Amino acid sequence: MKMTYLIQTMSLSALLMTSCTSTETGSTDHVTTTNLETKKPKKEAIPTLSELEQNADIIWLGEAEVDYALNYNRWDYDKEDPERLLMENLGFKSRNSFKILKYQVTDLNASHNDDHDLFEKVLKNRREMTFYKDATLKDKYASKEVERLIGRVDTIFTFDPKTMKEQQQVVVNALDPETVRAFRLRQVIYYSQKEMTFKSIALAIAPLAYEKTSNTPASPADLKPLFWMKPEVLTAAPDLSSSTVTWAKRMYRNFDLSTVKMIKQEQDISVVIEMMMKGFRENAATTKLGYTFDADGTEYLKAEEIKHLGASIDTIITFDPKTFKETNQVVKSKMNGSDIKNLRLLQDWVWNDKTKSLSIRYVGFAPIINRVDAMGNFLNSGPMFVRKVEDI
Repeated sequence: MKMTYLIQTMSLSALLMTSCTSTETGSTDHVTTTNLETKKPKKEAIPTLSELEQNADIIWLGEAEVDYALNYNRWDYDKEDPERLLMENLGFKSRNSFKILKYQVTDLNASHNDDHDLFEKVLKNRREMTFYKDATLKDKYASKEVERLIGRVDTIFTFDPKTMKEQQQVVVNALDPETVRAFRLRQVIYYSQKEMTFKSIALAIAPLAYEKTSNTPASPADLKPLFWMKPEVLTAAPDLSSSTVTWAKRMYRNFDLSTVKMIKQEQDISVVIEMMMKGFRENAATTKLGYTFDADGTEYLKAEEIKHLGASIDTIITFDPKTFKETNQVVKSKMNGSDIKNLRLLQDWVWNDKTKSLSIRYVGFAPIINRVDAMGNFLNSGPMFVRKVEDI
């Protein structure tokens, strides 16, 4: 067991050293509707796994694989819609949504309706990219192997109409891009006491193909990685005005904290969250937290609200879904660290046509809580606040 853990740790450390760079595409020089930062990019070094483990400030550190459906927003579909039912069976029952930051056609004559799809870009540029056999990014695929991965190679027999001799032909049918329903991102997630925040570093990413071959209901196990790629890591907002950046999305994805494979755990996650909340309240005057219902965390809580965050009873306005009548609801905001089971990750995914690469920038997180009324009855589930790296 100890030897297995050592090998896994060394592998993860190597990934952090090779796949995480502080290379940036710059920052925007003007205000955009996406509310991305306009500050000059900082040359921030990405810590290695070894540095994170040895850093006394990092009291909780683990690895997680989270699936993202880049073109799917579950609120765009009715509950009984076949697409929503399929995606929920594939594991997308909690928040999975996106916001388009940029979509640029490079050639008006050669463009088509699937240009907006990330996997299409990967397919188009595959001969200039490097693909790996697993998430450790150790063993590379040869170009011929890649072609077989993305194509179906069939052997068919035909007859010459004149001689009637049997002929053997090899036919390659290209992979239908629509079979790729999501991407799996292997990432390191950790907590900094000093900064009072969770952070994430992208390590490896894989397109996930779904092809149903039986009549049994779909399940998350039906999503299979085709191959793995090494993403670049951005530490500043991408330069969306750059002509080489042709595609960018902000992803909002919930994941279960219990799925994190722990590497370093000086405190249980519930204790870590309670420490974080206490730190917010004690530093309310200087702490910046995004408002609950602001997806990007650009509208901030007041210091007085932060002082009572997680330890108060509030009144919120809700609407009856049938009559749309406005109702005041008393909501118990008091919470324990164990009440937080999920985190929502905010990340910017950026495709660069010049480098033929995908970059991922960690934007921030939001702890997900269940809201109940004064009688303890469940109202809804959602973010308690939004904490962004730029606000630290």
